[in-house]
Amino acid sequence: FPAKSFLQFFNNHGLLSVNDRPQWRTVVGGSSTYVEKMQAEWKNVTLRTGSRLNGIRRIETGIEVEPTEGEPMRFDRAVIATHADQALKLLIDPSAEEQRLLGVWNYTQSRTLLHTDPTVMPPNRNVWSSWNFRRIEGNRTCLTYDMNRLQGLKTVNPCFVSLNLPVEPRGIIREFNYEHPMYTREALLTRPELNALNGKKNIWFAGSYFGNGFHEDAVRSAVDVAKGFGMDL
Repeated sequence: FPAKSFLQFFNNHGLLSVNDRPQWRTVVGGSSTYVEKMQAEWKNVTLRTGSRLNGIRRIETGIEVEPTEGEPMRFDRAVIATHADQALKLLIDPSAEEQRLLGVWNYTQSRTLLHTDPTVMPPNRNVWSSWNFRRIEGNRTCLTYDMNRLQGLKTVNPCFVSLNLPVEPRGIIREFNYEHPMYTREALLTRPELNALNGKKNIWFAGSYFGNGFHEDAVRSAVDVAKGFGMDL
C-alpha cells in the first residue's frame, strides 16, 4: 500500500491529529433502510435477484445479458455494480482498455463474524474504540468493530464484528465472507482513468474501487453513473 495513499487516507479521516476529528455519523437502521426506500419509490421496475450469469455481451442494438438458465435478455444499457475483477469476468467481450484498468485489481477475503465475545477487545475497557486493530504475528492482523459504539446499539450483550480472528469467539451470531480491494500501486494508478470507462458501448461501472473501498465510495460512484444518464441525485 503506497505511503502517500496511506497518509492521504489518514488525513481525510482526521486520524493525524488528536483534536477536532470529524463527527462519525451512521444511518439509523443500517444501509438497508435507504435501499428499501428507493425500492418503494421505483415504478415499473422488475427486480431479479440470485440469477447467475454466463456474462454480458455488447450487440449492435445495445446489451445482451446471458443467464446460465433461460433465454438471453436484451437492454439498451447495463450498469455493472460489482468488484472490479467480477466486472471484468462478466464482460464476454472486454476491450483492451477494460482489461488494462480492471485487470490489475485484486481482492483479499476476510472471514467476518458477528458475535458477543468481549475478550477479543483490549483488556482495558477505557481504550475500546470503534475500530480495534491487533497484530497476530508478522503480516497477520485482525480487526474488531464495536457495533454498539458505531451504531448506537442498546443491547443486553455488546455486539462486535471481527475480521480474521485467530481463534473462535464465543457467542457467534452470524458469519460472513467479505472481499476488499487491495490498493497496490498498480491498482491506484488506474483510478484517475476509471470514469473514462463509463458509457462506452452502453456499459457503465460502479463500485467501491472507484474510491477508497468504502460503502460510501460505491454509492458515490453510482451517483456519478446517474449523472451520466442525465439524472442529478
